[in-house]
Amino acid sequence: MSNNQLGTLPKAIRLGIYTERTIKSNLFWAFIYNIVAIPVAAAGLLRPTYGAGIMALSDVVLILNSLFLGVRRLKK
Repeated sequence: MSNNQLGTLPKAIRLGIYTERTIKSNLFWAFIYNIVAIPVAAAGLLRPTYGAGIMALSDVVLILNSLFLGVRRLKK
């Protein structure tokens, strides 16, 4: 996108806005996971293998959310 044309500036700004939203969304879901899972695991209600599996699933969800930026259509 760095073709030194001023006409691509609105597209770059929209991409920046989408990127910021994705970062905030990923942080929200990561914090929710930690707020819920850590106390449950600390109380002994969650087996370590299940906790590791849930953490891996959480990572996959966040990665897929980030990859969505690559397929998002930006208006001209």
